[in-house]
Amino acid sequence: MEKGASDYSLKSCRGALAVFLSFRGYKEEKVHSKLVAQLMKPVLMRTRHKHREIEQWDQNVLLELIVKEEVELLRRTLSIEETMTISLTSCMIFTVARLAELFRATLINETEKEITLETVILKKPSRIIELKLKKALDQRICPVRWWKACLSKGIRSLMQKAGIARGFTVTSVRSATITKLINMGANATAVDRFTHHSDVASTVRQYYDKNNNDKLRALIAEVKEESAGESESEIEAEEELESNKQRGSSPSLEEVMHDLKGHAISSEREVSSTFVPPVLRSPALKKKKKKNQKDGAPTCPKSISARGEGKEQQQNRKRKSKKESQ
Repeated sequence: MEKGASDYSLKSCRGALAVFLSFRGYKEEKVHSKLVAQLMKPVLMRTRHKHREIEQWDQNVLLELIVKEEVELLRRTLSIEETMTISLTSCMIFTVARLAELFRATLINETEKEITLETVILKKPSRIIELKLKKALDQRICPVRWWKACLSKGIRSLMQKAGIARGFTVTSVRSATITKLINMGANATAVDRFTHHSDVASTVRQYYDKNNNDKLRALIAEVKEESAGESESEIEAEEELESNKQRGSSPSLEEVMHDLKGHAISSEREVSSTFVPPVLRSPALKKKKKKNQKDGAPTCPKSISARGEGKEQQQNRKRKSKKESQ
């Protein structure tokens, strides 16, 4: 190895040397020793992928162009290469598969309403998946129709024709589809399942939800403005309370007391006069009163009548004693 080699060349040489030593029969501990791992740490840190804010183009732009190209298809002015390009692009949109995965795909079944493909995903965990292209309601962008009507370069030319910048790769068709699903309110778990991501990993949120940063900043700014307005109103309320305390004024009954209809009551006398507590009588007393009224007897209780009789006897005794003294 030469001096001043790049970090990427050091990384590739280390991998090649590890494979060579493992083929020579060296143990795993010697091939991947802690010393080599410690020496390779700064190299790996410098070669790691940098996560940046990336804007995502709107997928509707590409779909609108396919709708326009459908007119050319009816006029039979599209070439075979252009038809194949649009067909391949529609397959990428509706299956969210990578271009390499579509190149490896094999046709399993083809009907009027559905096309079934089988391909291999080499990215870990590597697996065989089945892709289905179903008939869409809009025939102008239906992938089955474009498939029956029939490359990286062709898809790029179609994207540039739609007005998408040249810096975007073919794989951005996949990420644009996922971003559109998220913006339309699709569930993250459903998107993970549809795009063949792991159910546990948050790949969708990490890589494809790219257009929400500006919206989130605007939302945060609105929350800050509301909280600032609330704090100002709280400060004003506290100042009013302090001024009331200094004056020693307490809220009057005219300001506080209101009747059920919402009219203010002017004084305490009116409050006392307006409120008359009802006299509650037991059902036994009510029955007794009705019975006495029928019999013609006085309605007052016995205790009161007995007191009245005692007073009359005392008055009679006093009169008798006065007469005897005379």
